[in-house]
Amino acid sequence: EDIFDSLLTLEQDLIDEGFEEGLASSETLAHEEGKNLGLQKGFEIGKEVGFFLGAASIWEDLLKTHPNDFPTRATKTLEGFQNMLSEFQFVAERADLFESLEKIRAKHKHLASQFHSTNTTRQPTEYF
Repeated sequence: EDIFDSLLTLEQDLIDEGFEEGLASSETLAHEEGKNLGLQKGFEIGKEVGFFLGAASIWEDLLKTHPNDFPTRATKTLEGFQNMLSEFQFVAERADLFESLEKIRAKHKHLASQFHSTNTTRQPTEYF
């Protein structure tokens, strides 16, 4: 093999080497960015689900202490909401994660309207 043969492929060899290094670097960067985004979104979802659990706990206490101040269907709706929360599994690989979260949000909105639309003049915040 002639010494000059390696010079003929030198440019392509350097391009290929640079491509491989760039690919490896971008995969590392993309992995790191994905990890950070996952942590951020995971925290946001956890915070939201925690808020819903707290609201459910407060509404449960309100129903126990002032059962006549709220619609009778509020108890059943709250039980359904609590079941949804207890069955919610926060696993990133779940295909229906965001669909399930949307259903929980809708149920929360429905419950909030039931607890704010009472037959009395008192609002739920007035119980505290």
